[in-house]
Amino acid sequence: MSSEREKTSFAEAMQIDLNSLKLFGRKIKPEDYEATFSKNSLHQDLGYIGATHPHVYDLDDDTRDRLIAHSRQDIVLTYVALINTRKELRGLRAFVVLLSIINTALLSILVFR
Repeated sequence: MSSEREKTSFAEAMQIDLNSLKLFGRKIKPEDYEATFSKNSLHQDLGYIGATHPHVYDLDDDTRDRLIAHSRQDIVLTYVALINTRKELRGLRAFVVLLSIINTALLSILVFR
């Protein structure tokens, strides 16, 4: 990474990355924000951005590999939960719209009766 990028704070890095997506005419979706947040969190942990330096944990290879495997599993489970939550939310939004239409129709019938 360049020295200019290393001096960038987490918030500034987020803004730069999101603005670069907007520059190419993309509308920022929740997935874009989440991916940018994840990438910049990793870069902050590695010391590429922000004022902090990476931590050295001095783990043996077996412990490191086990932690990596568990982290990957946690990430996949979180991703699946996020996708399922979004699907449920879309269904609930449609249900609320349907109920709003029914409510408006019933109210109209009562008012103009």
